[in-house]
Amino acid sequence: MVNQTQINAEVFVTTNAAIGPRNLRIRRGSTPVATLPKALNVIAFSLAVHQGAKTTDIEDRIANHPTVVRASIQNTTNDPGLISGVRGLLYVFNGDTQIPGSPFEPDHPRPNLTGNSGEELLDSFLRPKPAGYTFEERFGLRDTLNFYFGTGQDSKQLPQGHFTFALVVDSHLPTYFR
Repeated sequence: MVNQTQINAEVFVTTNAAIGPRNLRIRRGSTPVATLPKALNVIAFSLAVHQGAKTTDIEDRIANHPTVVRASIQNTTNDPGLISGVRGLLYVFNGDTQIPGSPFEPDHPRPNLTGNSGEELLDSFLRPKPAGYTFEERFGLRDTLNFYFGTGQDSKQLPQGHFTFALVVDSHLPTYFR
């Protein structure tokens, strides 16, 4: 309990849970108190590592090569919690040690592109669309959070190592959280 009007609760979702909104049942002890319809939204994220350079089995896979880690979302509805979109941070670990610069914010390659309506196509904010993305949105990489490494002089670099990637997302904070 935080105070008389708030509690902290940890909610866990099993790996194979069906995606979509859920009701939240509130109990005081074993007595049901209330049900909040569609208070929670089960979503799934996946990470994919893409490289701009073809490598052989004996070469470094990520270190010293342009690499993008793309985080995509799977959802059936944006309500609750996803209407304003999602921001995220990518934590990178080499063994048990977080690498320098981690966590990383999503970004897009430069220069930005302009769509048919004059809007910037590339963004660092993910706006989930359960019905799917248009060609222009996929082309503009607006269907994923994108984390770029080794793509320019001042870009982030990944050293040689065996990495574990962890994505942390938040749909409520307007700026990045650290």
